[in-house]
Amino acid sequence: MARDDWSKRMKRAFLVGVLAFAATHSGCGSSDSDPPGGSTGGSDGGTAGTGGASGSGGTGAGGVGGSGGTTSQPEILADDLDKVQCVGTDGSNIYWGDWYGVTTDGGIKTCPAGGCGAAGPSVVISGLEQGHGCQQVIVSGKNLYWFDGALQRCSSSLPACDSPIGLGGYVGHSGSCAIDAAHAYCTGNDQYSGNLIRVPLSSTGQGNYDYFSSSEWVGAVATNGQQVFWTGEGSINSCSTNGCDRVVLASGLDDPTAVAATAENVYWMSRDGLFSCPTSGCGMAPSKLAGGPSTVNPPSMGERIWAEMQASGGTLYWLWRYADSDSGIYRCSETDCATTLTALAKEETTRSMALDAGFVYWVRYTINDSIMGTPGPGTILRIAR
Repeated sequence: MARDDWSKRMKRAFLVGVLAFAATHSGCGSSDSDPPGGSTGGSDGGTAGTGGASGSGGTGAGGVGGSGGTTSQPEILADDLDKVQCVGTDGSNIYWGDWYGVTTDGGIKTCPAGGCGAAGPSVVISGLEQGHGCQQVIVSGKNLYWFDGALQRCSSSLPACDSPIGLGGYVGHSGSCAIDAAHAYCTGNDQYSGNLIRVPLSSTGQGNYDYFSSSEWVGAVATNGQQVFWTGEGSINSCSTNGCDRVVLASGLDDPTAVAATAENVYWMSRDGLFSCPTSGCGMAPSKLAGGPSTVNPPSMGERIWAEMQASGGTLYWLWRYADSDSGIYRCSETDCATTLTALAKEETTRSMALDAGFVYWVRYTINDSIMGTPGPGTILRIAR
């Protein structure tokens, strides 16, 4: 799932006001249908988000940047969607959240994965009023989860979705969740610290969770079913899914924004590049797979960084939004990223990504308010993997 670096800066500048606004609200989430290990759209043992792009010509060993070729044209599945922020898929249908702010009566809508067509979307659940908007939609089997500072689940199996059940309780803002067969692992931040909790997926109400870890800041999270991985303040961290004795795999990183994991490796993206480390550790010396984004200057207060990353079928996929021409959807091989780095689609405003067996789905996201980042009309697209 993905970390919002704008919120990190706003946390320091406007902490009291933001948290007072958020404290009474719970949340939303994003994922795909592959087996356990998904977070923000997660996939076969991989999840959650960072940014990136392509080398010169779309495949060079150079940095994240350059012209980059695309393999096909994106398909528009649903357009002119109010306040859409997150997307998930079960392979047959897409699901998205379209609420933001305490006065917005929004919910989750759906349509076939091939597009809504003339019939338009169907409402899955409505009446959701959340302070931070939809951060993730996670579809796992017949269960629909969503995250916005807290994790919730439909009280019935899809295609029905009755009143939501809150799982675990409020975690905090600018976090995400990853799930395996039995648990969700969720991150969030309050005025004191960043928190990681473990929530049983069988939970039937608030307060049933294990407190896993605390640090200055937490962001994206991923799991491979055996370990949990998350981004911290300049660090990549891990612990066992059975109990958390935190291990720092890498530190001194330039703003890591998301993470994905397989059984063998953990991957992340920061301003200085795309990196990997064996899940067993790398002696604080990760391998650099590709260069960092071409725009390296921090954005202004009104701009937002958004990025997500997933690992699936031996390939890494990520989206990168940084208010520059290199924003978009990218992929590369886990074993040879330098020569397989490819731009699938160049998009200046991307947010939330999900995978199924054949496609990458994402939100084309607009912002109405340059200060608080209020979302405007959006579009859901897909492109062949």
